[in-house]
Amino acid sequence: MSSLALSAQTPSADTGPAAGTIVPPAATIDSELDNIERKMMGAVKATPADKFDFAPSRAIFAPG
Repeated sequence: MSSLALSAQTPSADTGPAAGTIVPPAATIDSELDNIERKMMGAVKATPADKFDFAPSRAIFAPG
């Protein structure tokens, strides 16, 4: 357990630019989109094929 806590406090190799570095907004947005894409694709790959046809029932969207 202590090694897990230690690894959570240790910065990763990809810590980003140094503090005070000017980063173009497009690069920041691209980085965030890459992160979101990586997480979404992980979820998609982990989803069983028989669950891709899921759709919520209309009752969920009924008022009140």
